Amino acid sequence: MKNTHQNLLYIFILVFISCVKTDDFDIPNIESEEPIITSNTTIKAVKNSFNQSNEKVYTFPANDDSIIEAYIISSDEAGNFYKNISIQDNYENPTAGIELLIDMKDYYTKFNFGTKVYIKMSGLSIDNNNGKYRIGYLSKNSIEEIPEPLINDFIIRSTESSKIQPKQISIADFNNEIIGTYIQLQNIQFKNNEIGKTIAGESNDKFTSERVLIQCDNRLTTILSTSTYSSFKSNYYQIKREV
Repeated sequence: MKNTHQNLLYIFILVFISCVKTDDFDIPNIESEEPIITSNTTIKAVKNSFNQSNEKVYTFPANDDSIIEAYIISSDEAGNFYKNISIQDNYENPTAGIELLIDMKDYYTKFNFGTKVYIKMSGLSIDNNNGKYRIGYLSKNSIEEIPEPLINDFIIRSTESSKIQPKQISIADFNNEIIGTYIQLQNIQFKNNEIGKTIAGESNDKFTSERVLIQCDNRLTTILSTSTYSSFKSNYYQIKREV
């Protein structure tokens, strides 16, 4: 069967053979009251606004009252993410995801994995970078991180935190709709030439490592990317030989 190669750089995977847990971050003890705010739009609708604009970057006007409700599915605690937060529209069975660019390090101490947030779109901009939709702050003609002093104006943290349930899919199910969502692949393993390699600590790993995953039942393949700045880059994959 002909292999299908797809890039998983922006799809979040929980893999049974992974040696790093991604859904086990401690929730900070932030005492606050639930914000009085209600969402009135969705991630899909925000993407549609960009697509219908036919612009490279679409900025929501100052009088726009669009508010997204979403759940955080990324963490920078281990260094695998940097100044970007990935969110999806539900803690289980998500239908859309998107990325938030923020000028904030160690955001997991406030915007931690599983937390519900509200995003006020007024004054924010959206683009599409090679299939990945991003929300950020317009600077000249491009999107940059939301400045840290302004983050609280746009991103409202709820007191609600949920256990994110990964969506169970196969490589054959990959499509544009799942980009930026949290998924789980089963019955997969690394190819033979990945045996003995570190996660992202090889001499030829620059900025990100790329390791080939193969589906055992249909032989489809994809690429798993990991940041070389991650704290676990020198760990070794727990892998089996290809069958």
